[in-house]
Amino acid sequence: MPRLFTDPEAIAEHIIRDVGTNLVVGLPLGLGKANHIVNALYARAAADRAISLTLFSALTLEKPKPNSLLERRFIMPVIERLFGGYPISAMRMRCMLARCRPT
Repeated sequence: MPRLFTDPEAIAEHIIRDVGTNLVVGLPLGLGKANHIVNALYARAAADRAISLTLFSALTLEKPKPNSLLERRFIMPVIERLFGGYPISAMRMRCMLARCRPT
């Protein structure tokens, strides 16, 4: 029987308990990914050195950074709408690269 969850952290805990601490997650291009679950897995890996997390993604893992004033005025509303609450990317966190490998 399928289990129903409402809390991403509870799903992450169940995944780790069920499959172990070597996590390999694929995020295909397209709509419908459960980013809140991936964020919960990422947070667990960041907090626990025993968890290894590899992410395969066709999407950007960082917010774009426009350079000029014109770029900022044009794209910042889109960036905020799409990336509003995303955590800092593992690619920017040198201490995480040993355990979390975005590819």
